[in-house]
Amino acid sequence: MAASPQRPRAPLEPELGPPPREAGPDREGLREILAAAAFAAAGLTATAVFLSADDRPSWLTAVFVIFALLGVYLAVRFIGVWRNRLYLVREGVVASGVVIEKNPEPKGRSYYVVWYTANDEQWSVEGSGMHTVADVGDAVTVLCDPADPGRSVIYRLMRCKVREPLAAGPASPAPEN
Repeated sequence: MAASPQRPRAPLEPELGPPPREAGPDREGLREILAAAAFAAAGLTATAVFLSADDRPSWLTAVFVIFALLGVYLAVRFIGVWRNRLYLVREGVVASGVVIEKNPEPKGRSYYVVWYTANDEQWSVEGSGMHTVADVGDAVTVLCDPADPGRSVIYRLMRCKVREPLAAGPASPAPEN
């Protein structure tokens, strides 16, 4: 009887120490931040060049003002999302979750629904990511707000990570047998 091929298993979830933790963006998070910064810089440059021109139609000025206000709104929303992510990484309570649904999305991404238990209640959190290899039934780490367990994020999908504080020093070597 031929053995069935084993699918590669997801890497083990990280051991996260108690809050407060040191946090920072991962590689995908840095790309997200840099892309947003580049887009904002391009928009501000175009607006500044347009508004510095002598001959410009007034209706086009209104369009640029609307786009500038939309850009400010989106920047505030983007900063709010990142503040929420970093707060949950630093101060979030670790809960064990189980992937109950996985739906493929375009460009190699997947959309996940995870159930977790916090304060003796069942909660769910949803997220999308491309670097995750979790399948239905896999255990994942969820970070939730201790004051509001419904405010949570799937650790693998948040585009930032826990960094070990320098005070902890290097990891001790494994004992030799």
